[in-house]
Amino acid sequence: MYRITDDRQQQCLEKFFAKEKTWYPDYFGCKFAAYMMFFCGIIGWLFPYQAEWVSIHESIKTYGIYTMIYLLGFSFYSQMFTSYKDSKRNRNLGEILQNLPVSSVQTAIFKAKKTLKICGRIAVIAAAGQTFFAIVALHTFSIENILIPLAVLYVLPAGICAVEIAVELWKGQTPVRFKKADR
Repeated sequence: MYRITDDRQQQCLEKFFAKEKTWYPDYFGCKFAAYMMFFCGIIGWLFPYQAEWVSIHESIKTYGIYTMIYLLGFSFYSQMFTSYKDSKRNRNLGEILQNLPVSSVQTAIFKAKKTLKICGRIAVIAAAGQTFFAIVALHTFSIENILIPLAVLYVLPAGICAVEIAVELWKGQTPVRFKKADR
């Protein structure tokens, strides 16, 4: 089995982001906006889909709106790992990381790990909440109460992150050497 993650580069990125945690007001603005959108999106996903007493088309519209709000929060959260503001101007994080021995692919993987960590927590909370409300309020349960929130709130952002990593690989900015995984 082969893996694409380089542990040394990931540790270097971890140290860099830990040191530069208090970057600029936009960092906290992005974080606040992300958590606000996550909160608004998860409120809608806590209600079981069985509670929609209208047609399936109305249910799809409602959950589509919640999903868009959630993905907006996902976008704000991942933006914390893409730009940096000096005293003068916004700079792309790639410009700053040129001095570190880190490839753009490893940066995309680091961003995906950080972003998917919070998305996984939110997906589990939404699935547990939807299951709880379905059992308590509606006296019913379906496996979709668990699968739909997990699929939409975790698998969809994971797909976005996978495409982002694939784009970085496709650019060919840095040659990638696959390492044998330790067993």
